[in-house]
Amino acid sequence: MVSSLIARSSYQIDSFAAESQVRSALKSINAKPVQVSAKHWLSTALMTHVGNNRIKQAEPYLMSEYNGSWSNVPPSEVLDRVFGIDALISYRGWTIAIDITLDDRQTVDKANKQRQLSSLYSELGIDLAVVLVVPEDCSPEYLQTNIRQALSRVIAGESVVYL
Repeated sequence: MVSSLIARSSYQIDSFAAESQVRSALKSINAKPVQVSAKHWLSTALMTHVGNNRIKQAEPYLMSEYNGSWSNVPPSEVLDRVFGIDALISYRGWTIAIDITLDDRQTVDKANKQRQLSSLYSELGIDLAVVLVVPEDCSPEYLQTNIRQALSRVIAGESVVYL
């Protein structure tokens, strides 16, 4: 028992690893990634005031990273930088947007951002949105074991879920 506690406490991940591990855990429970073109996301966002503002905020970074052309920006970057979504899945008939974070101090701001974007999310066909807080010492095995329960909590109405 003591050795497993030591192993868990010495395991540290960064935000990129957390996002990757969550995606892997989602795949393990047959949550399907939703694939939509960046052009579709952007054209939908442009139809709303909030969407226009989000595009204006993200544009300087995305244009500098992707050679000044929206056509070079991958859909995953549009989702992340414009909509604040790290993973978009279809699970049990629901389309769920997930914002993954390691920093529980950011949950209030992230949940507020999701509330502000809720009408835009609806336009995009997103049913539910969640801020998923992953502990820094979270192992892939822990995620695999607990991701199904976390999604059940989202479907039940929770907008912030701590793993």
